[in-house]
Amino acid sequence: MSWSEPASSVGKNNNSSMSSFIASILGAAGDTAANTNVATAAISAVSVAAATSIAFMTSSTVSSSPTKRIFLVPGLITGTAVIQIFIRRLQAYFAAEPVVSPHVVIVFSGKRKSGKDYVTEILHDRLGTDRSEILRLSGPLKAQYAMDHNLDLQELLSASAYKEQHRKPMILWGEAKRDADPGYFARLTTEKATKPIWIISDARRPTDLTYFQTRYPTISVRVQCPDSVRAARRWVFTPGVDDAASECGLDKREWDIVIDNDGDAQKLEEQLSELIQLVTVHCRTSTGQPML
Repeated sequence: MSWSEPASSVGKNNNSSMSSFIASILGAAGDTAANTNVATAAISAVSVAAATSIAFMTSSTVSSSPTKRIFLVPGLITGTAVIQIFIRRLQAYFAAEPVVSPHVVIVFSGKRKSGKDYVTEILHDRLGTDRSEILRLSGPLKAQYAMDHNLDLQELLSASAYKEQHRKPMILWGEAKRDADPGYFARLTTEKATKPIWIISDARRPTDLTYFQTRYPTISVRVQCPDSVRAARRWVFTPGVDDAASECGLDKREWDIVIDNDGDAQKLEEQLSELIQLVTVHCRTSTGQPML
C-alpha cells in the first residue's frame, strides 16, 4: 500500500471483521448490531484521521499553507480522541473479570403478594449462599428510576406504601425501557453475578423468561396462591397495576414447577424438595458432578 492511496481504500477488505472485534470491545453488554455500527464509525474516523495525518506530514503544499493546516488539525484531534477511547476500552476489556456462566438459572414468577420473595429466600438458604444468589430484575430498574426521578431507593426496594405510590408510573417507565431493549434489565441484573446458581426472583414479562431460556439452562417456577390469601397479606386490586402486562404477561405460560404458597407448610416443603432435586439434576448435567 502506498501513501498516495485514498482513505476509503485503506483496510477496505478488513473493515468488516475489524468492526465486529471492536464492537465487542466498545460494549460487550450491548446489542451486536449497534456496537458494530459504532465500531464501523470508529474505524472510519481513525482511517480519515490517519490519512489526514499522513497528508499533513508529507504534503509540501500543506506544510507551506497555514490555512490548510487549520482545517486539518480538527481531524487529527478527533482521530486521536477516538484512538484514546478505544485503547481505554481495550484495557478495561482485558482487565475485567471473566463472565460467569451459571450451571442453572431458576426463574420465578408470580402475582403481587403471592410470596415470591419468601419462597426464593427459603430456596436460597437450602441451596447454600456459597453456591447460589438471588438476583432481582427490579433492582436496577428501581435504582435507575429513583435516580431519574430523585426518589428514595431504599423505600422503593421495601414493601412500603411509598413503593406502591410510585409503582404505576415506574411500571410505565420500565415498559418503555424494555420496549427499546428487551434484555436491558436482565443484563444489568446479572452482570456482576458470581455464583453458579442464579435465582431470578421476579420475572414479569415473556421477554424476561425468554432472555434466560435462550442463554442458560433454566428452570421456570410459578408461585401462586388464592386471592383471599393475597388479600390477607394486604393485597388490594389496583387498576393499571394488577391488570397491566407486568402482572398478567406470564399468566398463560407453562412452568417446570408450580408452587402453591397458600400457607400449607408441608405442601410447600414437598414442592421445594422437588425443585431442589431438579436443580441438582441440572447442576450434575452441567458439571458432571453432584451439587450437594
